[in-house]
Amino acid sequence: NGTALCNVPPKFDCYNSGCYGNNTFIDCDQSISHCSFNETGYPSCEPGYRGNGTNCSHSDQFYCSNMDNGTALCNVPPKFDCYNSGCYGNNTFIDCDQSISHCSFNETGYPSCEPGYRGNGTNCSHSDQFYCSNFENGTALCNVPPQYDCYDSGCYGNGTSITCDQSTSHCSFNETGYPSCEPGYRGNGTNCSHSDQFYCSNFENGTALCNVPPQYDCYDSGCYGNGTSITCDQSTSHCSFNETGYPSCEPGYRGNGTNCSHSDQFYCSNMDNGTALCNVPPQYDCYDSGCYGNGTFVTCDQSTSHCSFNETGYPSCEPGYRGNGTNCSHSDQFYCSNMDNGTALCNVPPQYDCYDSGCYGNGTFVTCDQSTSHCSFNETGYPSCEPGYRGNGTNCSHSDQFYCSNFENGTALCNVPPQY
Repeated sequence: NGTALCNVPPKFDCYNSGCYGNNTFIDCDQSISHCSFNETGYPSCEPGYRGNGTNCSHSDQFYCSNMDNGTALCNVPPKFDCYNSGCYGNNTFIDCDQSISHCSFNETGYPSCEPGYRGNGTNCSHSDQFYCSNFENGTALCNVPPQYDCYDSGCYGNGTSITCDQSTSHCSFNETGYPSCEPGYRGNGTNCSHSDQFYCSNFENGTALCNVPPQYDCYDSGCYGNGTSITCDQSTSHCSFNETGYPSCEPGYRGNGTNCSHSDQFYCSNMDNGTALCNVPPQYDCYDSGCYGNGTFVTCDQSTSHCSFNETGYPSCEPGYRGNGTNCSHSDQFYCSNMDNGTALCNVPPQYDCYDSGCYGNGTFVTCDQSTSHCSFNETGYPSCEPGYRGNGTNCSHSDQFYCSNFENGTALCNVPPQY
């Protein structure tokens, strides 16, 4: 009906930068102007009101640019793990937090920090924790915090202590020195000597502490709690208990045990509840000289070692403590030998009426009262007189009186005194 109508052109986030028609492109900032076309379709840029553009998603930051044909384009700036902290140009540095702003440069290259969208930075490896810092020129830097064996459990500052597990978090301090515990990356701790097992604890101020568990001669073989017993070799693992007292066996460091007297040999075993037990192997007068099992014999001096058998019964000779033997009657002197299967044997040396008075070997004679001692010969046949049991002699006829003497080589001699 010809009535006048006021039209408000739509607003866009980004505006076209030109007009195109009849194969012709002209510049036109359509945030303040608009395109017009004559009867042949040739474009012109007209002031008065804004023209065409495009709207962008507001789910993230964006900035505007234009395609070659002038069409508006929404650009989402890349995200970085760490952002630059300044802008540098024309020998000038200015502060600029590029996590929220970006650098712009005038026609002389002088920088300015502009709000609206984020700027430049760097991405870090996510194979480990990291935190951000900046070089003196503002370039972003990825920092991997050091790893420790044990971590501090709190933060202390301005007379205040707070709990903070620094294996996953770190301490931060405000301008007055008051601490807070911040997530994102690990904090402080201490490294322990790896020359022995260790476990971590903390001082009252939260500082990490390396603890070396005590070593024992014999270790417990289980854990008991809340009426439950579980197997646990505490020479390599330790017992842990949940809030109800139920036990679990945890690796990492050794647990409980007992120390044995070192005044004699010992070996370890465990009571039914897993408590370590020191066992002193019995002492014998004579010891077996071998181990036999699964049709196999191995030499083994069981005065210093003992027999062990694998799952098939095959024997081995193991050091550490003595093994099997036999006890002899102490009603007379004795010496030890072994049967062919290695079993210990007690031997009572014969008694004589008269005893040799020396030992002879390798052209050498040594004095030896063989009523209380005996002769021994080394690998060259050289003699020695050894105590412990009697040696050689001779028996005399008891049909008449006699007395004993010795030849020059020490051999015993029965002498019958003359009758008068």
